[in-house]
Amino acid sequence: MMIARRCALITLVLALAGLQAACMMFYKRPDVELEAASTSVSNSKEVCADIYASDAFAEAQDKLKEAQVAADHKEKGAKDLALEAKGLAEKSKADAIRRGDEARATTSKNLAEARDVLANVDAALSDLGEDEGGALFVSRMDSLRGLEVKTETQLREAGCGLLAAEDGSKTLLSGANELLADVESYALSVKAKQQVAPILHSVVQGECLWRIAGYSTLYSDPFLWPLIYSANRDQIKDPDLIFPGQVFEVLRDSTDAEKAEARHKASTRGDWSLYDGK
Repeated sequence: MMIARRCALITLVLALAGLQAACMMFYKRPDVELEAASTSVSNSKEVCADIYASDAFAEAQDKLKEAQVAADHKEKGAKDLALEAKGLAEKSKADAIRRGDEARATTSKNLAEARDVLANVDAALSDLGEDEGGALFVSRMDSLRGLEVKTETQLREAGCGLLAAEDGSKTLLSGANELLADVESYALSVKAKQQVAPILHSVVQGECLWRIAGYSTLYSDPFLWPLIYSANRDQIKDPDLIFPGQVFEVLRDSTDAEKAEARHKASTRGDWSLYDGK
């Protein structure tokens, strides 16, 4: 009885082994599908899918390797894996082309905007003229111009460098806007200082404080002559007596209260004398 069971088991094992051997004999390796998948992966890499669609490309590569291993082991699912790898590769190619086009468009747009901003920076720096503070912005401008050239080159050469060009264009535009804001802010501070800085007036023959204060380039109001007198007491002993060649400071930051006081003094001064001793 025991011997009969053992013989039956041995017979079953041999039958299964024979069946497996027969299946192996009739196994057909999916070389066509593997080749198609491999070609699709290569084609996707040619359009920089490994850079522009890196996740999808890596998934296609992994699936192709899985299919190749399955084929080497004569596994039944090798063909399906190869077809799946081909589909993933084609998707990564399409994604890469789309992403490359997006990067190209964004780079072109940013470059155009950055050029306009840098032109405004040039104009603002030109308005500053020889101002020493303006020279501080020159090195930043040079760096941005260098980045502009580099980004333009990357865009022109295209290839797999469009993402780098896109990043460069974003940095360029951001830097240009920051520089313009800084230059404009500095220009405003310079203008504000110029507006409040004293004007130097050199006295000529026939002038008096009344006439000087009335000049349109100064106060446009002769009754404000006491402001000139007060600001230059070290030179003026008597407001009725000034001399050609004297250089007076004409303040431009006087308050409304100070101007009102000056007008009051000018209109209530009384008789004029050569020297009032004050």
